[in-house]
Amino acid sequence: ISRFQSFIALMLSSQTKDQVTATAMQNLCQQLTEGLNIESIMQVDEEFLDQCISKVEFHCRKAKYIKQAAKICKEKYDRNILNSVEELMKLPGIGSKIVGAYYKD
Repeated sequence: ISRFQSFIALMLSSQTKDQVTATAMQNLCQQLTEGLNIESIMQVDEEFLDQCISKVEFHCRKAKYIKQAAKICKEKYDRNILNSVEELMKLPGIGSKIVGAYYKD
């Protein structure tokens, strides 16, 4: 599992049961032809992402946040997940609980 995949799983897990999150992650990995990474997220539209994660809570909002976060990581941070708490907190849909869980792993 890449750092980006862990990051997406944490985004999806907010207000969502673990089994639902796991199913959504599996669906994303299967539906994205190049696997779950920043490039593959950039190649699909928000509606496609929404369909892939439709079982998680707030899926419409999370699909939007995933697209925005992937774009920011690609354009501003050379396709990397950010290394600082401050920078991660600037991404859409990211709060202190997600950042705390991300750095716990």
